[in-house]
Amino acid sequence: MDEQFKEGEIEFDVKGMDKFQGSFLGLAFHGADDKTYDAVYFRPFNFRAADTLRKSHAVQYISNPKYDWPVLRERFPGRYEKAMLPDIDPNGWFHVKLVIFRESVSVYINRSKVPVLETKLLSQTEGKMIGYWVGNGSGGEWKNLIIRKLH
Repeated sequence: MDEQFKEGEIEFDVKGMDKFQGSFLGLAFHGADDKTYDAVYFRPFNFRAADTLRKSHAVQYISNPKYDWPVLRERFPGRYEKAMLPDIDPNGWFHVKLVIFRESVSVYINRSKVPVLETKLLSQTEGKMIGYWVGNGSGGEWKNLIIRKLH
């Protein structure tokens, strides 16, 4: 994508799969390059996990390169990742709305009025790029991208 983005709302529909350690997908924003960005991503294989610890790792905020998920999980357990409540089909489409301000991000699922994750951003990058995000070579599907910029 070739959008310039600082603050606003980004909405999209996304579909991953219920494959343990095989489905990591979301959206990167405030990107300066392919190594420096913030992102919100999902682990669909944890959406309905019976293990409550695994379930709590369903949606994740990261700020690379300094604050990738292992650093955040170790230093701030439970602050930058949450369960998907209510749980949703890990193999189905779901709607995501990110509300991004210079210092915070809120993540809304399926048009809920209550964010599933709300956190302060860990970096103040001057990056303006956005893009679809996948981890560990996993795939996914996206559609219906809407970007509402404040700046």
